[in-house]
Amino acid sequence: QAFLAHAFRTHSGLEAPPTPIAGAGLAPLRRAMRVKVHVRERTFTVSCGDGAQRISWLANVGIVRYDEKTKGMELGPPRGVRLEDGSRLNMDDIVRTRIGDGSDVWVLLREDATDGEA
Repeated sequence: QAFLAHAFRTHSGLEAPPTPIAGAGLAPLRRAMRVKVHVRERTFTVSCGDGAQRISWLANVGIVRYDEKTKGMELGPPRGVRLEDGSRLNMDDIVRTRIGDGSDVWVLLREDATDGEA
């Protein structure tokens, strides 16, 4: 059962498997990159593997985890992602190029959009 649960999380995009060290064969695995994704008042730690996904993927994982019942349909698509300092990230950028392991990001929703962004 534990294997099936892990396989579901891995293949559903909700959890990335550990990333092997290049050229190491069956050597110890490097810990997957993790990012704390904030959606409204909740925070989710998302395992990103080697961080090769787009930032839009990270935002969508946060929305789906927040709203498991409707898989994010109630919240709508993410309007953006910002860092703690308020700077916005390009949704097409790769996670590992803009976000460090253990960093916090905030998903912007339609209610967060300003007049010029809607």
